Amino acid sequence: MSAKREKGSYKNILTFVILIAVSALLAFGMLGTSINAKDELLKITGLHSQKILYTEMDSIKLIDELPTITAKTGGFSMAGKRLGSFTTDEYGKVKLYLFNNSGPFIYIEKTDGDMIILNSKESEITEELYKDISNR
Repeated sequence: MSAKREKGSYKNILTFVILIAVSALLAFGMLGTSINAKDELLKITGLHSQKILYTEMDSIKLIDELPTITAKTGGFSMAGKRLGSFTTDEYGKVKLYLFNNSGPFIYIEKTDGDMIILNSKESEITEELYKDISNR
């Protein structure tokens, strides 16, 4: 095989691998995140997953509006879904777990000062999650 043909073959393989990796990340970002209130903690799975003990929560509020998001500093943002680290005018750095841009939104301020804002695809589910977390 000539050097030119071999180089073209490597480019095709590399392109294919990159497309598969990007597709997998997009699929995981769009489908792989869930939020569940467990006995002792709030468990967020998927991209930027974390477990938050209820004892680590300083305050929790249900608010109808999002803060002004100024930048994505590490995460996923596509089709109204935002997951990961973002910067806002009002709170500075926040972790967002948003499935759409319409409220209500659950604002959680942790005892270490970290801010988390989340919602579900449906407002009723967000409200139920809020009640479940608040009652712990």
